[in-house]
Amino acid sequence: MTPPHRPPRETVPSFSADLAPSADGASFAAFQLNSAATCEIALRDGDSAADFWFKTTLFQLPRAMLFKAAALGHRTRRGPEHIAHGNDQIAIYAFIKGQSVTVCPERTISAGPGDVVLYDFGQPHESDQTEYEAIILMVARERIPAEIMVPALHGALLPAGSGAAQLLHGMMCSLFAAAATLTVAEAEAAVDALILAARASLNAAFARAASEPARNVNDLMERALAFIELNLADPLLGPERIQAYLALSRSSLYRLFEPEGGVRAVILRQRLNACLRLLLTGQAANRPWWKLAVDHGFSSETQLARAFSRCFGVTPRAFHDMIARKDHAGLTAQAQRAGFVTLQAWLDHVAGQDEAGASKTAG
Repeated sequence: MTPPHRPPRETVPSFSADLAPSADGASFAAFQLNSAATCEIALRDGDSAADFWFKTTLFQLPRAMLFKAAALGHRTRRGPEHIAHGNDQIAIYAFIKGQSVTVCPERTISAGPGDVVLYDFGQPHESDQTEYEAIILMVARERIPAEIMVPALHGALLPAGSGAAQLLHGMMCSLFAAAATLTVAEAEAAVDALILAARASLNAAFARAASEPARNVNDLMERALAFIELNLADPLLGPERIQAYLALSRSSLYRLFEPEGGVRAVILRQRLNACLRLLLTGQAANRPWWKLAVDHGFSSETQLARAFSRCFGVTPRAFHDMIARKDHAGLTAQAQRAGFVTLQAWLDHVAGQDEAGASKTAG
């Protein structure tokens, strides 16, 4: 029996590009030229055109474009002159590697691995990106539900770790991995499902923001401190990321942190306390000082030493030496001078252990 005739599968058209570093900067020039109608591209400070590289694999659908892009860090500006050329779409970014800071008219967004961010390409924005990798879905504007086509859409961030970000990030990664094996109809259906998931996630985020005055301040601060603790190593951790995570307005965020001295003061205090814990417990003993600094969001050992000294009156090295010498008298005086509550609690604990040990020996 002859099997029934089946028409060939109409797979999704794809395109790949790989621009390797070139001594004459030709790869960067080609990237700039290809992007000129969409945005303005510039190198970051200290980078050379000879080191620039870019890779992408793109899947073209009738009303959407899905692609993975990876490149040396660069700056991107999309201004009115670019918007006039078209490409008036909505972009959903799923960040895999690197850090990006984007300035939109109403907000500044700091994004990193696991974050999902939406941009309205009909609005201006500027980005500064370190070496990165991301999966990006560009969708025709008319395909986006009207209920989420609000100003808050441009630069809306679903932070890594949230259920919404995990769902959308996973969907985008899965769709990209399967795109080469899908028909156009299957891929379009998957994009529709992804848009529905984005709509639900954004509606929930916008609703949380609208009800913020009634939210419990203590709960908000607890969540903020937990988020800071999880992201201490991120050098771009700042008010923007915490604002997006809590779904608060900027003024509400600043009001929340005002009794604590401000957002950046709390971040710095959390970082220094984390360093302190490692020094007190001896876990930093075999770790290079520069690694201790970088792991807690400082750009260098010098920056950590300055911040530690301003807060506690001694450098991390001097503090470590006092602990190693068991200079409890000196540490107690230091704790009292600096209001060093964590250190004082540790000293009290050590003193209690010493007394218990002495009693046991005497008995």
